[in-house]
Amino acid sequence: MRKIKLNKKRHNQARFRYQLKRRKWKKKTRKRRGSSKQQRTRAPEYIDLVAPVKFTLEPENVKEVLEYIEAVKKIGREKKDVNFILKDVEEIGIGAISMLISVMNELEERNVVFKGTKPKKDKPKNILEKSGFMNFVVGKVREQNRTTRNIIFTTGKINTHQKNIVNAIHKANLTVWGEDGRSPLLYGTIVEMIKNSCKHAFKIEDKVKWHIAVNHDEKNNKVKFSFVDNGIGIIKSFEKEDLMKIFGGYFRNNAEFIDAAYNSGIESKTGKAWRGTGLPTIYETFSDKIIKKLVVITNNVYCDFETNKKFTLKEPFSGTYYYWEMDKGCVKHCFK
Repeated sequence: MRKIKLNKKRHNQARFRYQLKRRKWKKKTRKRRGSSKQQRTRAPEYIDLVAPVKFTLEPENVKEVLEYIEAVKKIGREKKDVNFILKDVEEIGIGAISMLISVMNELEERNVVFKGTKPKKDKPKNILEKSGFMNFVVGKVREQNRTTRNIIFTTGKINTHQKNIVNAIHKANLTVWGEDGRSPLLYGTIVEMIKNSCKHAFKIEDKVKWHIAVNHDEKNNKVKFSFVDNGIGIIKSFEKEDLMKIFGGYFRNNAEFIDAAYNSGIESKTGKAWRGTGLPTIYETFSDKIIKKLVVITNNVYCDFETNKKFTLKEPFSGTYYYWEMDKGCVKHCFK
């Protein structure tokens, strides 16, 4: 028993040293102005955090998942480390995975380190291993899950993330339509999400962080996308620009306001001219049926444009999250 404990201790120390190396590599490849990040000297102090059994951002599960995300942030603010307990997870979604990665990426800047367990059940374990999550943490991927079109990529140099977006769209068209082609409208939609993050979601442009996850279901010719940033959120950005003072009184709640902001309903509802922030461009790709199942979570608002479910969240999310899908039920927008 004593030998096992010693091996475990050595394993944790090796993991800690490796995570420190990864941070140094990252720092060399992407500079940040005004960075005063100091090298961590303390040993890991892990806090166990048990994930919800249904780790998805479906309406019935979103409250528990957002509470979990907030618990991760709280531990990080207290300068402690997180042990993700995922062993009892039965359902896991790509959106929840990318949101978790986004928060982890933010907390790494505070020298927070992570470890965890995978789900026991094969289905959620396969989804996690195939998602691209393991590229952001130290962990093994089983042989059968190493070959995949799935990808999660994050903020980088403009030419790098443009290339990633183009490649992701080409692979998506290959999965859905069987054709390796481009989709200008889908590309423009994703770029609009990034532009909104850069212009409105962050106080300092150098601190912009976003993640895009693309998950392929080749058997059913379906691709799932998620986009998440850890900015201040759409409602807060409207408040910062005093737009809520101008338009807020015309709407019953923030959910109704966000709905109008996307489907160009602000001007018709209020009678006041509004240039918008590019949000209608995102909605048009959905209304034109290029994509389906568009969901937006931001601050205290949950909007599912497909089912028309729009409600106020008790546990807000500081940032903006998008989810959408492409399959053969969509309008084909694929050009060689």
